[in-house]
Amino acid sequence: MAQSRGSVSTVGWQPSRFLADRGEAERAFRLAERLGSVNAAAAELGTTWPSLRKAFQRHGLGMSARNLRRFGSGR
Repeated sequence: MAQSRGSVSTVGWQPSRFLADRGEAERAFRLAERLGSVNAAAAELGTTWPSLRKAFQRHGLGMSARNLRRFGSGR
C-alpha cells in the first residue's frame, strides 16, 4: 500500500539514483577512483557502499582500479 508524505507518494522500494541513472553511477565511480574507496564515495554522496557496488555492477563499471589493487587480482 502506498504511503503519502505531504504531496509525495512512495510505493515500496525505490532504486537509488545511481542504480537508475548510468550517468550518476559513472560520476560515483569516478569519485570512488579519485578517493580510492567506495565507502568514502558513498559517504560523500549520501548513500551506502552496497548501493554503489550494485549500481557499478548493473552498469558494467566493475570495481574501481584502486579497490582492485587493494583486494588483489583474484589469482
